[in-house]
Amino acid sequence: MSLLLSLFVTLWALQCPPSTAEHAGRCVPQSCINEGMVCEGRGVCDRHGVCRYKDRQAVPHITKEPKECMDGELLCNGRGQCAQQPNGSYACECDEGFSLFGSSSHCVPNVCITGDKLCSGRGSCVDNRDTGEQGCNCNDLTIGDQCELCDQDGVEVNGKCIYKECVTTYPDGSQGECNDIGICGKLSGIYMCICSQLDSYTVDRFTCLAYSCLANDLTKGVCYRHGFCKGGKCVCDEGHSGTLCEHTSVGCNEGETLVGDKCYPTACISGMGDTLPVLCNAAGHCNYKTGVCECSIAYTGSLCTECADTAILVDGACIDAACITDEPDGSISVCNGHGKCIDGPENSVECLCDSDYRAIGTLFCYSSSCVRFNRLCNNRGTCVNDACQCDDDFYGEYCEFSRSCPSGHEYVLGYCVPDVCVTTYSDGQKAICGGYGHCVEKEDGPTCECIKDGRFINGACVSEKCITDKLNNVVCSNKGQCKGGVCSCDYDTLSPTC
Repeated sequence: MSLLLSLFVTLWALQCPPSTAEHAGRCVPQSCINEGMVCEGRGVCDRHGVCRYKDRQAVPHITKEPKECMDGELLCNGRGQCAQQPNGSYACECDEGFSLFGSSSHCVPNVCITGDKLCSGRGSCVDNRDTGEQGCNCNDLTIGDQCELCDQDGVEVNGKCIYKECVTTYPDGSQGECNDIGICGKLSGIYMCICSQLDSYTVDRFTCLAYSCLANDLTKGVCYRHGFCKGGKCVCDEGHSGTLCEHTSVGCNEGETLVGDKCYPTACISGMGDTLPVLCNAAGHCNYKTGVCECSIAYTGSLCTECADTAILVDGACIDAACITDEPDGSISVCNGHGKCIDGPENSVECLCDSDYRAIGTLFCYSSSCVRFNRLCNNRGTCVNDACQCDDDFYGEYCEFSRSCPSGHEYVLGYCVPDVCVTTYSDGQKAICGGYGHCVEKEDGPTCECIKDGRFINGACVSEKCITDKLNNVVCSNKGQCKGGVCSCDYDTLSPTC
């Protein structure tokens, strides 16, 4: 009888449907079984034969997760769950505050998404699980929460922030990058135009000149001096034509003077250069339609040869008083001595700062080593000899640290944080609520409020995957510390739980 019963049990155990196998008395999809274990003992097998891992971490050579949900070795970039779609395919369903971007497996913080680009296409998206920091890390010359703006040294040209000196402003008012035949780059910390070697040559640090805009006789000048070169082609002045603007039918009207092959408003000519007239004392713009000089803000007079009432004569040039800085020794300087005064928008002036100097506001230039996040020494000091001299109670390269917080608080990551919310690790580093929670004010005082699966253990918020013994609240096998939801082991080890 016992032999028959044993045979019956054996036969019954072999009756699992195709593509499944018996395990622990039940039929399990074979795709979930590896080395005699279901989902490596770290997850559960769903009805589609797909392993669902609690820690969302997959091992490439044994994972059973659909490839549509894998972002490298991480499931949904560690920020979501894999779910089957109505059409039978798989895609990630991202955690709150995250959305898919670029693929079915890449969950990124919503704060980084700007239409069809991340960070306006001008920066990289930061998602630091250790510190909880999320947001855009902007490229040079770019600022804003989503890198949507150009800083004081940048000008937006065709959707890019270009260093202002690299920007070419053409006579027709349009702008381009390095004469539209080069790119603006940074070599050894210095911005310059990198000109196309095959099609142009470098005139100076910020000017590229296309060979196609020059005649064989170089004395003819660029575009025969009857136009300007834009993107390798001549844009001819009115009355001139040809590939190099070499053809002319100019006849000067009354009130105009012919110089070379071009007519100039007589009332705008303030002198003569080597080959061309000097217009409006080089301190204004000649309106060819009216034949009248339109002077820069600091100048006045019919030929812009006099200082305006708001200007001061400095070293032979008229400078608007708004750009004048009173120095401690009683002398004066223009833009702190580190820039030049130029016309700004809406009848204003601003400082165009020298290289390695940044504008604070529009009228002061300070060393870049004193400026961070468009603030001078974090608004807690002054810039002396290219370094921040901090006010009392503040210190740091940019005066970013405070020496004094209210009683019962510590200064952590730029904030005064209640002691009960401060986690101090064995290496001396500090974090707020273990980097896996937020410090909130409750009726009975401040406390840590852990995020997601976090649990408050020994003064820190600890993620579930850091807890190796839930009954006794053992963290990282007592061989490390949980930082930002991940074990940081005391010794080198490949184990995620030390």
